[in-house]
Amino acid sequence: MYKLRKMAAPPLQAPAREDEGACRGVRMLLNQAQISLVQKKLKGRPAAGLQAGPGDRLRVFSFMDGCEYDFELARPGKDRWNEGKVSYLSPLGSQLLGARVGDRVSVLLGGRHYDFRVMEISSE
Repeated sequence: MYKLRKMAAPPLQAPAREDEGACRGVRMLLNQAQISLVQKKLKGRPAAGLQAGPGDRLRVFSFMDGCEYDFELARPGKDRWNEGKVSYLSPLGSQLLGARVGDRVSVLLGGRHYDFRVMEISSE
């Protein structure tokens, strides 16, 4: 006759190191989801031929954190980061200058690339 023996549970293993290809695929899916979210937000908005210029307020979507930010393109010397005013001569301001609604803007700040989508432009 057979005896039943208690089997020990297999030892816990450290989680497998993620494959770089899988990480890249997940990042790609997240970017596609963010892009479709931005496209849905842009749908139904008037297609403005307006280009951003000095004094204009812009609402942009950040692909880095999924948040929207408001900026005003200010003259040099009138920029105040804590008030959302950026000089149109700064790296970010120079990329936003001339942008239209729906444009994707990429800027290098502090050695990192930041990507934004222009959602809205308003002139004052």
